[in-house]
Amino acid sequence: MNRTQLAHVLRSASRIAGDSDVLVVGSQAILAMRDEDELPAAATASMEADIAFLDDVDRAKADEVEGGIGEFSPFHEEFGYYAEGIHMDTVVLPAGWKERLIRPDLPGAEPADAAFLEPHDLIASKLAAGRPKDLAFVLALVEVDLIDLDVLLERIYAMPADVHQSVIDRMIGWVDAVRPANG
Repeated sequence: MNRTQLAHVLRSASRIAGDSDVLVVGSQAILAMRDEDELPAAATASMEADIAFLDDVDRAKADEVEGGIGEFSPFHEEFGYYAEGIHMDTVVLPAGWKERLIRPDLPGAEPADAAFLEPHDLIASKLAAGRPKDLAFVLALVEVDLIDLDVLLERIYAMPADVHQSVIDRMIGWVDAVRPANG
């Protein structure tokens, strides 16, 4: 997905949910920091944008987005990319993430006033999930020096208390394993 496609998804999600305060919580959040041509292919390979709303206590907005422009929707069939409506209670993020949200100017996203996870918060969330596709995404960003491993470790240590210690240990182990290859 590129920034123009992401702007289209954000614009559509905002209109469907009737909420301009859209949050990008998945891998496409990296597009807040860099244009797609400045990123490794693995960082923009996904054709889905994980979209959430901070004010969505009953999960209705995420569900509306999922139904309207989600996978296998007419939107997806027509454009080849889609949104996944995410409920914030399913996203594991380090303490302080809200204060670090990034709000870049993304032309064409209006009426959405899109916020994006800060890259180290995004990567910590991806490492917590630990899926192979998440690890490939993270490694691609580490290999091109877009992630400061010391900052990432700080974010790992700031994960919520309900994240099991074995998950934290796995995350730290992953960082330790990639550190020698990147100095």
